[in-house]
Amino acid sequence: MRDSAAAPVDSRSDQDEPATRHGATQRLIALLRPCWTGHGLLLVALLLSLYCSYLWWHPYAMDDAYITFRYSRNLVDGHGPVYNPGERVEGYTTPVWMLLMAGVIALGGDPVTWSKVIGIISALGLVLSLHRSLLRAGALPGGAGLASITLACCPTLSAYATSGMETCLYALLLFLALERLARPDRTTRNIFLCSLLFIASALTHPEALALWGAAGIYILVSHGRQEFRKVFYFALPGLLAVIHFAWRYWYYGDLLPNTYYAWTGGGLAAIPRGLLFIERFLSYPSFCLWLGVAAYATIRTMRDRPLAVIVMSGTALFHLLYMVKMGGDHMAVFRTCLAFLAPLAYLCGLLLREDIELGNQARRRIVPATVGLVLVIGFTLLQTQPSFLFPFRKFHTYYEGNTKLGKYLAVSARPDTVVAVMAAGAIPYYSGLRTLDMLGLNDRHIARLPFPDIRKKGWNKW
Repeated sequence: MRDSAAAPVDSRSDQDEPATRHGATQRLIALLRPCWTGHGLLLVALLLSLYCSYLWWHPYAMDDAYITFRYSRNLVDGHGPVYNPGERVEGYTTPVWMLLMAGVIALGGDPVTWSKVIGIISALGLVLSLHRSLLRAGALPGGAGLASITLACCPTLSAYATSGMETCLYALLLFLALERLARPDRTTRNIFLCSLLFIASALTHPEALALWGAAGIYILVSHGRQEFRKVFYFALPGLLAVIHFAWRYWYYGDLLPNTYYAWTGGGLAAIPRGLLFIERFLSYPSFCLWLGVAAYATIRTMRDRPLAVIVMSGTALFHLLYMVKMGGDHMAVFRTCLAFLAPLAYLCGLLLREDIELGNQARRRIVPATVGLVLVIGFTLLQTQPSFLFPFRKFHTYYEGNTKLGKYLAVSARPDTVVAVMAAGAIPYYSGLRTLDMLGLNDRHIARLPFPDIRKKGWNKW
C-alpha cells in the first residue's frame, strides 16, 4: 500500500521537473526580450565607449598617425603624397585616411584634433551598427545590448578611437560590408553597397581587398549563371581599386606599399614574430574568453545561420592569419585585432535570438551566451583600471616628447638639416625637415633589407 501511494507523487515530480528546469531560462529570456532592455543596454554601451575613450584621451596622437599627417600636408603644400619632397615612397597604407586628413589641413583644421573626433564617431558608429545588425538578425534586444557593451568597453576600441589613426574607421567600414554580405536578401542594391563598402575598407586598410575578392567569388558562384547582373554590380566598385593600383604603380613604381616590405621583408621571415604576437594576444583572459564564446556561438548557430557564421568567423580567422604573415603589430593594445572584434561580438549576439524555442536548445544557447558575455564584460572592464592602463600611459609621455622635439627642431635647426629617426611620425611632422626613417617604412632601401633576428620584437632592419 505504501508503494502504490507513493507512485502518484513520483509522477507529479517528473511532470514538474521540466518547468523547474526551464524556469530560470524563461526568466532570463523575459529579462532580455523587452525593447527597453535593449535600449537601456545600448545607452550603457555608448556611455561606456565615451568613458573609455576619455580614459585614453591625451592631447597627442600616436606617433604613426603623424606619418600619414606628413603625407597629407605635403599633398596640400603641392609636393604630392610623399614623405620627403622629391622622394616617391608610399609609407602609408590608408589612402582614404590620408586624403581625409589632407582635406582637414586644406580647410585650416588641426589633423590631431579632427582625427580623434572622427575616430570617436567611428567607434560609436561601430557599436550602433553592431546593435542594429543583431536586431535585424532576430537577436533579443537584451542580447544585442550585451554584445554591444562587450565591444564598447574593449580597450582596443577606446584606445584607437583617440589615437589619431584610421583603425576605428576601418573597423566600421569592414563590419558594415560584412553585415550586408551576411544578409539573406540579395538585392542588386544591397550587393552593390556591400562591394562599395569592401572597397572603401580596402582603401583604408589593404588587407580588406582579399575579403572583397572572397566575397566576389561567393557572389559569382551563387548568382553567376542565373543573375549575372548582380555579379556585374558587385564587380563595378572594384574599378576604384584597379585605378588606385594603376596610379600607385605609375607614381610610386610598386604594386604594394613600401610598408609591406618593411613589415615582412618581402618573405616568410616575419611568421615567427607573428606567432609571438598571437601568443601575446591570447595571454589576456578577456580576449581568450571572447574567442571561446564566439567559437561556441559558431558551433551552435552554424546550422541556423550558416552564411553569417562563415562570414564573421572567416573574417576573424583571416585577420589572425594575416597578422601571423605580417609579423604581428608593435602598436599597444592589439590595434590590428579591432577589425575582427565586432564580428566576434556579432557571433556572440546570434546565440541570443528570438526564434529559439524554450527547451534544451534555449538552455544550451541563451544561458551560456549570457554568462559568457557577462564574464567577458567583467574581465574587459578590469582592463580599464589604472593597473592595466599604467603600462600604456608611458606612451603618452613618449608622444609628448616627440612632439616637443619636433617643434624645437623646427625653430632651431637649419632648413637643410637631415635627421635620422626611429620614431618617424611627430618629429618629422613638426620639424618639417628631410628625414631618414631608420625602420624603413618610408625608405625603399631599408624596407627591403632582411630582419637580422626573426625572434626579435619590433621592426628593426639593422
